Amino acid sequence: MAIYLTYDNLTLQDGLGAQSLRITGIFAVAKSFGLRYVHSPILGAIEDIGQGVGSDTPLLEVVASFNSFFNFPSDGHPKKGCLEISVHTLSIRKLAVIISKYRISRRDVLIKVLLPMGILDRFPRQYRVATNFLRHHNKELLTNHNPPILVAHVRRGYDEKYANLKYAKNRHLPFSYFSDVISVACNSFDLPTGSQLRVHTDLSRKSGVWRPTQESIMKGYQVNTGDVNAITVPIEGYDLSKEIQIPNRFTLDVRYCDPLLMAFLDMCTAIVLIQGKSALSYLAGIVNKNHIICPINQTHKALPHWNTSLSMGVNLRESMLG
Repeated sequence: MAIYLTYDNLTLQDGLGAQSLRITGIFAVAKSFGLRYVHSPILGAIEDIGQGVGSDTPLLEVVASFNSFFNFPSDGHPKKGCLEISVHTLSIRKLAVIISKYRISRRDVLIKVLLPMGILDRFPRQYRVATNFLRHHNKELLTNHNPPILVAHVRRGYDEKYANLKYAKNRHLPFSYFSDVISVACNSFDLPTGSQLRVHTDLSRKSGVWRPTQESIMKGYQVNTGDVNAITVPIEGYDLSKEIQIPNRFTLDVRYCDPLLMAFLDMCTAIVLIQGKSALSYLAGIVNKNHIICPINQTHKALPHWNTSLSMGVNLRESMLG
């Protein structure tokens, strides 16, 4: 009988970038090891101010747009009565044990995987099979998108206000990092004088308050602040044109909380993509065929053909934010 891999889409419904990356990785692992794949789409995602400010698109529509982009084909479905195995983090060793144990099973085996990075962080080349499919599946969308010269993903957000501080503190790259990498990239890739350099950020341009609809976010804010009566989250505005310096011969275009798919497509098609410490821009780097600059402290391993901040001669000169 057959062994199938699928995404465990119930256990952890966090960001769209993180979940799309897991789905992409599971498809890649299945194809690389000659296993069958069953597609499980994203069912829900954590609400994020970066998906709502400046856009009237409901979260469910944003989820649908990412499900459409990452709609990998299934290799049929396991037969009724199949054996189901849940794996939190899939490693080479775990996969080898499962294949060895069940390759001659009389029943189909469905492996529900949450995190495939135990394999892909060791062998990032395996993303290639998923990359080829995504470019073909979304060919019209990518071809018709006007590619920016340079995009920097300044992932900063406000998650330390309401997320578990164990994970949210000191999580994001300082603004000076982007100033330094942009300067080096403009020279290294000989970008035309007068080019517009684009920054996508999940920060708000104006200060205000945010009224999340997901109860867990408000509860997290109440826990982190001790204000059990709070019903809104205060949001500080940022002017990144004052925080990020670029060479004088270029202009800066800062996009605050653009519709998430549009920001993602910009990152997928940019001539130069400067990733943030973010699953979303890591994922865009997988799709993008051009120049990628990955921060040295990126959560996941850089693909072999990417540049890293270290290879570009850029080190952090300020503390992480958050």
